Amino acid sequence: MKVIHKHRSGEQEPRERESDLMFVEDRPVAILEWIDIGGVRTPLFVCPLEREKLHPASSGKAKTFYYDDVTIDPRDRHT
Repeated sequence: MKVIHKHRSGEQEPRERESDLMFVEDRPVAILEWIDIGGVRTPLFVCPLEREKLHPASSGKAKTFYYDDVTIDPRDRHT
């Protein structure tokens, strides 16, 4: 599955991007980047999504969703 969402990275204005969409314990997440660990494709950076802001694409793209909010790159979050 795919999700099309506006994504902010650093100081840049949010840009539309397409990411893989997965559900982890029934919660949606956008997979921003994958790595290969011993031949196993593993998510490296993810953004949690709010289910109520996730909508199926009406354009006929099977298994594609739109997200009605801006995601923030997790590498930019400061503690």
